[in-house]
Amino acid sequence: MIQKSIHTIIIAALCAAFTADAGDWHQPSQLVCSTCHTIHYSEAGTSPARVPADDKPFGPFTQLLLASTVNGLCLSCHDGYYTEAPDVIDAAYPAAAGYFANSGGSDNENAHNLGMSSGETPPGSTDSLILSCTSCHNPHGSPGYRNLLLDPPGSVSSNITVEAYQVVKPDGPGGNKPDHVYIQENILYQDKMSQWCCDCHPDFQGTSVSGSRHPQEVLIYGADHTDDEHWESSISNRVPVEADHTDVQDPDDIPSTHDRVFCLSCHKAHGSAIRSSLIRADGNRMLSTCLQCHYGPYELTKHGDATDGVYRIADEPAGDCVHCHDEHASQGGGLNDYLLFTENNKNLCYTGDGEGACHAMAGTDKIYQGQAIYDVSTHEDSMPDNGRCLNCHTPHGQMAGSEPIPGLAIAQEEALCLTCHGGSSAKNIAFEIAKNFHHPISESGGHDQSENGDSSNYDAFNRHAECVDCHNPHYAKSDGSSAPSPPDASNRIKGVSGVSVIGEPYIPSDVGITYEYQLCYKCHSSWDQLVIQPDMAELFDPGNDSYHPVEAPGKNTNINLGAFTHDWGPTDMMYCTDCHSSDETSSIRGPHGSQYEHILKMYYDTSLSSRAMSLVELCFDCHNYDTYANESDLAEDARKDIRFGDHAEHVDGKNIPCYICHDSHGSSGKPHLILMDTYMEDPVQGEEGGACISPGGECHSEPPEGNEPAGYKYYRVQYDR
Repeated sequence: MIQKSIHTIIIAALCAAFTADAGDWHQPSQLVCSTCHTIHYSEAGTSPARVPADDKPFGPFTQLLLASTVNGLCLSCHDGYYTEAPDVIDAAYPAAAGYFANSGGSDNENAHNLGMSSGETPPGSTDSLILSCTSCHNPHGSPGYRNLLLDPPGSVSSNITVEAYQVVKPDGPGGNKPDHVYIQENILYQDKMSQWCCDCHPDFQGTSVSGSRHPQEVLIYGADHTDDEHWESSISNRVPVEADHTDVQDPDDIPSTHDRVFCLSCHKAHGSAIRSSLIRADGNRMLSTCLQCHYGPYELTKHGDATDGVYRIADEPAGDCVHCHDEHASQGGGLNDYLLFTENNKNLCYTGDGEGACHAMAGTDKIYQGQAIYDVSTHEDSMPDNGRCLNCHTPHGQMAGSEPIPGLAIAQEEALCLTCHGGSSAKNIAFEIAKNFHHPISESGGHDQSENGDSSNYDAFNRHAECVDCHNPHYAKSDGSSAPSPPDASNRIKGVSGVSVIGEPYIPSDVGITYEYQLCYKCHSSWDQLVIQPDMAELFDPGNDSYHPVEAPGKNTNINLGAFTHDWGPTDMMYCTDCHSSDETSSIRGPHGSQYEHILKMYYDTSLSSRAMSLVELCFDCHNYDTYANESDLAEDARKDIRFGDHAEHVDGKNIPCYICHDSHGSSGKPHLILMDTYMEDPVQGEEGGACISPGGECHSEPPEGNEPAGYKYYRVQYDR
């Protein structure tokens, strides 16, 4: 009788504990004590029917449980055996908390591990814990949601009541339809869940101004780097959020300005098929979860490409955020801005682990040729923060209309370069290209970083000269004290594609031009199919009878030194930019812009009209004005012993400018750059060729009847030299 009374007291005490602190589940209406406990461990002399099979030969167990372990007892119901209880083992079961990827004592980084024989340290903590179901849940009830303990097992002292709202269905809570009451769509978390999780993961708690920790319990609306407009729109498979406003009675009220991100927005409480119990909203990429709040063009960029995107960590999908960001920014060894895995400087783009560094090597289009080349460029040396990539690029992309800006640039084409080269911190190129004559840089969208090698990309329908057509921003640097001599290219234009006239005509960016004229030929030769312009490669061909010495020294090397000025000589070579450059009012070299037509650095009238030439014209920057254009007695010494008397007589005496008789670039059939369609007597060689004439025939007699070249006048007018 005494023994019976003791057992009765034990049962009464257990049931009293059960009902006194009952939560929303394991209530007396759902369970009786004997579902989990036994008095004698016997039913008519045999083991209780619901004891796990492996435990039947043994017992009784601690606290009169029907199983040898807490986990074994809980899983005897929560393994799908009872349809009234949620299945925490089956991955296909739609439980909001997910499932335990391994509940048998083996380590698995995808979930909370149950039944481990030794302690594990949770991420973001220094505590060593051995977890069981009752580490988180009170089986007899709790004021908190899902019978969660008020004081989880972590070292943080707490008294946390997790609040959540359960959509009431006809069968529950308290009913027997877990497919109604346990799926995410019918649950609205309201408060304290993140605080509860951080009892065991304390390093993940909180946030900072720079974003060195991912925030919890923070409103999505109006938060830094979030997209309110996207959050308000229709999102496929929307992730959980918290909303503590009391007027919400249905999770379908999401989205709302009350919505807050919390731990379960990204993680499943029990586990998932993905490391760290993460949620991939589309079932494939973690990016799909991040983009629910951080929406933007990232997926359309090279970084975000699902096949060839950024890839630093093995076994993580290409293009996912985790390759640059730690979810909590504490696992990478420190608190870096924006949850980055290392400090936010240019080394971020070089550094890697697992599969290796990302941008230490050359890019696909070879515009970026690797760390070694960029680290000695002017942009690396002179820009803020030691050439931090973010000075010019945004890693997540930025839109220009309906398309992302190429190269992950912060602005499109010349607008990016003019951020600095607009006069604020570098040479003022904006001033140059605003002049009357400049390269066609105003057609936004003309340049494509993958257009190299295909001449049709430079045809008359896509005529453009953006900054990066002539300059490689990752390569360009000053020549310093080692300025090149013609025709060698300056370091400012190396690392770009061009066109050669020897062998294979196209020179890709990773090889880069050797000579300056190879860059000019990319647009100013027949290679680019621009039929509206003369072929400069043909005119400067060293096989011609005459040419300005751009590709090779001139042929008339015996010319008297008196023909030149400003230290030029008969064997010197020249650059295209010796004539085509910013005008004399500027100290900037290069054909960016000029007040003179054809982007000439000095005045040069290309009309066919007679006029007087002056000392400050372009031709006389190299050629001696007195020798060629001055008939006065003061110029006699300059012309002495030089057979140029006829030039002075024509230029000074008859107001015939150089342009009337000479081609500015070259002649394939005449010496001295004489125009091919001009009948003349060679003033040096004395060759008979007919009478010298002007377009109207006013200078000398007309050629014999029928000998005037066909289309002569038309050619002279249309051929823009």
